[in-house]
Amino acid sequence: HAPIMPQAFGQISPLTTTLRNVLRDYGAAQLLNEQLQNADDAGAREFKVLLSSKSHGGCADPPALAAWQGPALYAFDDAQFSEDDFASIQRVGDGTKRGDPTKAGQFGLGFNSVYHVTDVPIFATGPHLVIFDPHQDKGLLGSDAAGAFFDVKKTAGLEDLLRPLTGVFGYDGKGGWSGGAGTLFRLPLRTRATAAKSAIKKQALGVDDVDREVVRPFARDLHRRLLFLRSVE
Repeated sequence: HAPIMPQAFGQISPLTTTLRNVLRDYGAAQLLNEQLQNADDAGAREFKVLLSSKSHGGCADPPALAAWQGPALYAFDDAQFSEDDFASIQRVGDGTKRGDPTKAGQFGLGFNSVYHVTDVPIFATGPHLVIFDPHQDKGLLGSDAAGAFFDVKKTAGLEDLLRPLTGVFGYDGKGGWSGGAGTLFRLPLRTRATAAKSAIKKQALGVDDVDREVVRPFARDLHRRLLFLRSVE
């Protein structure tokens, strides 16, 4: 018998499973509170929210993102990501915070409450564009990557991806901001078709659903939240 050669072997957990478990501890109503807290931690002075029913056509590259060009929840602040922020948001979160949603922290577990409404969080910050794909099936960078990072000013062919962001809260779609700096999250809502394929959450959400489950609870509690913020006015 030929000898059995050493090979990689070990336990793994799909990212989608990890995110599905995170959502058990962080309700949809916390989504915008987490975004606001992260903006405040970054030193932002402004924080704005938009719930849009607009659709933005197809997407030629990668075509799998065409299904995510429709209605979306947006969150803007006037700060820009630091290198630490980019590193932090790539980590799913500090596991010691699990079960204690009251603990704040830049892009901790609570950030992942965005997956209540989307499978594909997208954000522009400064000159950069970031797309997360925890299912690793959208063909980002022509591979099974779990996300992609672009310098908008140096990368061609991003027009379809940038179209839904352009003109929202001062973003010009070319890496520039009317206020000089900014970060804009776009959370395209799950449709029935995309929810059926999701390994994170099977619930489709329309604009009215997100208004009721996410935006209104945030607005009701905002006056209390403002008492504890250090920079957002």
